[in-house]
Amino acid sequence: MGREGYASLSIGKIASATGVRKGNLQYYFPTKTTLLRAVLSYQVNRQKDRWAKHLASAPAEPRARLLTMLRYENSLNRDEVVKAQAWEKWAFAAHDEEAGTIVGGWYDWVTGQYAILLAALRPDLDEAARRGLAACIYAQMEGGGPFFGKSGRRARAPRAMSALMESAGLELAVNFKPPA
Repeated sequence: MGREGYASLSIGKIASATGVRKGNLQYYFPTKTTLLRAVLSYQVNRQKDRWAKHLASAPAEPRARLLTMLRYENSLNRDEVVKAQAWEKWAFAAHDEEAGTIVGGWYDWVTGQYAILLAALRPDLDEAARRGLAACIYAQMEGGGPFFGKSGRRARAPRAMSALMESAGLELAVNFKPPA
């Protein structure tokens, strides 16, 4: 899906690319949509595992821990395959309710993880404020994806922008003031 896009993808192309007979594939996944939902669910679970593994190797100090994860997000923004998958994931989720639920589950999980990181850094914030702040930080990091990498063109953002996004995320976390 990341290479061809949802619209041009077919069960036949998937079967050919994987070396699985089309009939066998269709036995388990009768439609392209059911197959892509399964792939999306698998990708989300792999993403959670990778995120948790990266977090496990992060320093214990709260500020450094958050910065490590922001840098991890930026490394994903520079990965062409990850970016292509993200764009296709968003498009698929926008048109398929079940895919939207899977993607929504990812966002709930990852913002929950950032809220946990923020709890150590900002114990003054209540859970709702931490969750909202986590969503803002993650949206900023993920939304920067189109500015990284080549996507068939020259990179639109130098490494300096990557560092700026990390710094902005950290500054937002440290200096955020909830509305009164």
